[in-house]
Amino acid sequence: MKILSTIISTLLLAAKRLWNHRLLMLCLLAGLVAAVGLLSSIPLYADAAHHQLLQGELTEAGTYRPPFAFLWRYVGAWHGDVAWDAYTPADEYLSQQVGGVVGLPLDALIRHVQTRNLRLFPATDALGFIEDEPLLWTNLSFISGLKEHIEVIEGDFPSSPPQAGGTEGGNVPVLINQTLADQLGLQIGEQYVLFGSGQEGDQLPVQIAGIWRPLNGLESFWFYQPSAFDQALLTSQPVFETQVAPALEKPVSLALWYHIFDGDQVRASDVPGLLNRVATAESRVTALLN
Repeated sequence: MKILSTIISTLLLAAKRLWNHRLLMLCLLAGLVAAVGLLSSIPLYADAAHHQLLQGELTEAGTYRPPFAFLWRYVGAWHGDVAWDAYTPADEYLSQQVGGVVGLPLDALIRHVQTRNLRLFPATDALGFIEDEPLLWTNLSFISGLKEHIEVIEGDFPSSPPQAGGTEGGNVPVLINQTLADQLGLQIGEQYVLFGSGQEGDQLPVQIAGIWRPLNGLESFWFYQPSAFDQALLTSQPVFETQVAPALEKPVSLALWYHIFDGDQVRASDVPGLLNRVATAESRVTALLN
C-alpha cells in the first residue's frame, strides 16, 4: 500500500508541475514533433525523389508502353522457325510461372504468334497461280484478348468451325484490317490460299470472316502500334492452335509474350533484386526456347 501511495503521490506531483508549466511543456512537445518530422522527412523525400526518377526513366524508355511492361520475343528470322511442340514449353513458363519469378503483380498478359510470310492467292487461281505475282505477302497470326480491343466493322470475329481440328474440313477464318481491305478490295466471305515457298510448299486455305479496326490505338494493350498489323491476317487463338499449327511443319516464326506488371510499389532499392529475378526468368526461358 505504501508503494502504491508513493507512486500515486509522485504522479500527482508531476501532473501539477506539468500543469503549472503547461506552456513550456507545449513548446517542448512542439519542438520534439518538429525534430522528428525533420529527421523522418529527409529519407522519405529521398525515397520519393528516387521513385519519381525511376518511374520517369522507365516511362521515357518505354515510349508508349507502361513503365513495367516486359516484352519477351522469339524471332524466327534470327534463330529459325520452330514447331508448335518447341513453342509450347516456353509458352507454359511465360504464361503461368514467370509472374511469380519476377515477383510483381501481373495486370495483363498478351500473347502473339505469327507464321512466316506466305503468298496469298485467290482460291480460284490456286491451281494455276503465277508464282511471282501473289496478291500479297502476308503472315497468319493471333493476338490473345484481341476481340475486346477492336471493332469488327464487317463480318464476325473468327471462331472455330464445327469441324475444327484440321484444315481438311474447311478454310481458316481470318480478320483483315480495314486498310488492307480498301487497298486490295477484299470482301467478306472470299476464299484464298496461302502458299509457302516453292511449288511444293505449305498450302493453307483461308476465308475472310471480318474486317477490323482498333478501338483505341493508344491503349497499353498494343505491344506494337496497330498499324503493324495492317498487312496481316489475324485469327483467334483456338483456330490457330487447331487449324494453323497442325497444317504447317514449323508454324511459329515470331512468338511474343507481353506482360504488364504493377510496379507502383517498386523503389530504387528494389531494383537490383528485381533485375536478378528478371535475369533468372530470362535464363530459364532461354533454356526452354533458345
